[in-house]
Amino acid sequence: MLTFYFDDTFVIEQLDPDGKKFDKVSRIVARSEKHGALLHLDVNTEIYPMGVKEKFLMVLSPTLNYSGAPITNEAQVEQKSLADKFEYSMYGLLYKMDHMRSESSDGGSKSPPLVEVYVSFGGLQMRLRADPNSCGKFKDQLREELEMDPELPAVLLMGGGEGMGPVKETARVLGESLFDKELGKPIGQLIVICGRNKNLVATLESDEWNIPVKIRGFETQMEKWMGSCDCIITKAGPGTIAEALIRGLPIILNDYIPGQEKGNVPCVVDNGAGVFTRSLKETARIVAEWFSTKPDELKRMSENALKLAQPEAVFDIVKDIHDLACQRGPLANIPYILTSSFTSIN
Repeated sequence: MLTFYFDDTFVIEQLDPDGKKFDKVSRIVARSEKHGALLHLDVNTEIYPMGVKEKFLMVLSPTLNYSGAPITNEAQVEQKSLADKFEYSMYGLLYKMDHMRSESSDGGSKSPPLVEVYVSFGGLQMRLRADPNSCGKFKDQLREELEMDPELPAVLLMGGGEGMGPVKETARVLGESLFDKELGKPIGQLIVICGRNKNLVATLESDEWNIPVKIRGFETQMEKWMGSCDCIITKAGPGTIAEALIRGLPIILNDYIPGQEKGNVPCVVDNGAGVFTRSLKETARIVAEWFSTKPDELKRMSENALKLAQPEAVFDIVKDIHDLACQRGPLANIPYILTSSFTSIN
């Protein structure tokens, strides 16, 4: 059965807002009626003319076949396909998903992050900015790309760039808790990021698993693994926490570095975006419940994570530094040559 990634009716607001770049191609800016999504899309307007205020239905689908069967060549297109109902079709690749913070319509408090989906259609580009709830099915394509199980919920287990902490022990108890012995089947899948710890990779790869497991070394595409999972287990490193919140991942914190990371724990826990436990059994129990009897709790924590996220933080920091620089006092105008001797004072 065919399931769409996204479908909505759009109204064109602008045509080539930055000027006409190519003779046969125009970039349209359109807003969807149902989801309020903002679309930037390159269209071959020589074969499919479009104009401001016109409406069109756009469907993003994993295949043209109504059966849902994938297509790798023209011979695999069914005799009656989705293309029969549309005047213009493109084949493309989703190459990036990102999150960004949007301002509220009244200019007041900031609203939850929006998802930005980037697709390339053989050089023609698309950017779709929408509410995360309307873009959930794009996770399916990420899972297909990463060769994950398309149906089972996934937990991401990390030990930092060096694969530190109880990663091996945690992975093994999750392998047990995410297998339902009564039903004789898994209730979840596990992704383990071992970083540069090659011994850890070799050890876990030699284990026998009753659930789908992927063992990875040092990763350069963490945004894809986070985007394809439903929760994360990690120590309280600020970078990982920040990325997980942006992705809306509920977090199980299993450790922290005293001093610099300790304050990150209450930030996550007190805001309802995750829990803290060093117990392996407790960790396994929480994930198993999230994936079986307590999906509403998982969803609520995901929503809280998105509320806590600061995807525009790097830009806010630059802006704050600029504002502070503009407020410098009269000493800031003293030439450096007159102050450089201060460094020699003991």
